[in-house]
Amino acid sequence: MKATLTFTLPDDRDEFQDALEGGKFKASAHEFGEWLRQQLKYEEGWTPTQREAIERVRIEFYACFEGLM
Repeated sequence: MKATLTFTLPDDRDEFQDALEGGKFKASAHEFGEWLRQQLKYEEGWTPTQREAIERVRIEFYACFEGLM
């Protein structure tokens, strides 16, 4: 399968950069999601309130990226 994206530079420079760096963004988002998971699973230094806050951030984070990751 092939796909072609066409940009009119320099007018579409921001969209062009987004397309080029989308993989980096996805990898960074995945890495942050994994960090949140590891904090909840392995880190013992969090108070119950902090753990609840991390879990709420994790849920919202994954809701924002639903279908993309």
